[in-house]
Amino acid sequence: MSRHKCNIGWGFLPLVFAATAILTFLACYLIAVSLDHVIPFVPYISDTGAYPPESCLFSQFLNVAAALGILAIYIRWKSLKKLSVENVKRFSCLNTSSFVIGVLAAIGLSIVGNFQWTSQFEIHIIGAGMAFGLGLVYCWMQSHLTYKLHPRYNSLWIARLRVILALMVTLSLISMLAGSVAMNFVGEEDENDSASGIGDNEYAIDPEISWAYLMTTISEWALAVFLLAWFGTFCVEYTDVWLKTKIGKHSEKPLEEDENVNVIVDDGKSKDTKF
Repeated sequence: MSRHKCNIGWGFLPLVFAATAILTFLACYLIAVSLDHVIPFVPYISDTGAYPPESCLFSQFLNVAAALGILAIYIRWKSLKKLSVENVKRFSCLNTSSFVIGVLAAIGLSIVGNFQWTSQFEIHIIGAGMAFGLGLVYCWMQSHLTYKLHPRYNSLWIARLRVILALMVTLSLISMLAGSVAMNFVGEEDENDSASGIGDNEYAIDPEISWAYLMTTISEWALAVFLLAWFGTFCVEYTDVWLKTKIGKHSEKPLEEDENVNVIVDDGKSKDTKF
């Protein structure tokens, strides 16, 4: 039986990455609500992983998700590096720069999980900025490359889907930032009525900022979902990608560049792609 009939390549990886992050958020939310650590109705994502025991789960599995994300981003960079395209220098520059940005975004996800806002607020915010901000930049850069690789290496519908999802991520980020700014201008939460007061049975949000709070939290959840859904679309191309490693004894002859790890991209065509 041929490999094409029995192997789905690495198509599962983007889906596992997205599912790991989403299930982590949902599991921590359920635990935090059950222990009365957060308000049940749309808390901040970070609030669901701010206190133990859910914070332990939050840290551990976001680290796993970050590692899976880096692997997925590496495979994308490596597979595009192997493609035959025109304007190779410009294509290679965009591909490599998006790889660096994507890895930094994944590291930001790990920082968010390991530095809770309750103890390391500044570092937590930096990590969130890296995960959301650089993640958005990566989405747009790879969406651009997807369009440029049409129709040689991918279909037009996947390029359009990525642009739509990237646009939704952008709008969600703008809405989240606008809600955060509005909370600072229209009022402040009462110190005795915290939106995430641990151990309280009643949660009261200042009526003047309730709409801004909900705007911020709903936008944050939407941002995370759309961003992870965008990464999940990589499963389409990854079904035709295999990693092949070469392991051998030490030799005085050095390995040629990229000899130790090869990426095989199955496209069945030979015409160069314009870029």
